Amino acid sequence: NGLIIQWVIYTVTLSGNDRYEYYISFPVTFPNKALNIQTSVQSPSAPHNTYIADTDSITKTSIRFCFTKVFSTNTTTGEYKCHMLSVGY
Repeated sequence: NGLIIQWVIYTVTLSGNDRYEYYISFPVTFPNKALNIQTSVQSPSAPHNTYIADTDSITKTSIRFCFTKVFSTNTTTGEYKCHMLSVGY
């Protein structure tokens, strides 16, 4: 009954809009609860838009990320690589 740590890399496509929502499933369901989620967003090569990712719905099986644009150099569609570290039990 110890801690479970999961590392996930996923890609989202963002096309210049101000806000996006994505549901990401954990590779393994947490038996009890997800305790903490950390994520970072890696922008594609320049020119690009800058997004921040926040969460508002965390379950034992998935999480909803909301990407909000904070800086824009264009409206080009881009694939953003996201790294997520999840801790639960």
